[in-house]
Amino acid sequence: MRRALDNYFGWFNKFSRGIPFENYVDFLKLNDFVNESYEIYDLTSFQTATQRYGILTEETSSIPNTKEEDRKYIYGINNVISLRNVRLGKSSI
Repeated sequence: MRRALDNYFGWFNKFSRGIPFENYVDFLKLNDFVNESYEIYDLTSFQTATQRYGILTEETSSIPNTKEEDRKYIYGINNVISLRNVRLGKSSI
């Protein structure tokens, strides 16, 4: 693991100015996976009716454990990917 980190130190270092996580999200245009405060969405909590997510916490799991969570995860991930495609100027799925 140390070798891998050393090999990519320069790339990781690009995000060390300011608040690294926010820089990383902005650079890779992953903003649709987080809210305005950069809290990560729990993709297993997606509500299709409201198009809203819960926030991922240490107490929640991002791994679907039930058929319902699996369904929500699939709809949730498809939603953020579609939003990201629009953000990147590509057609949605």
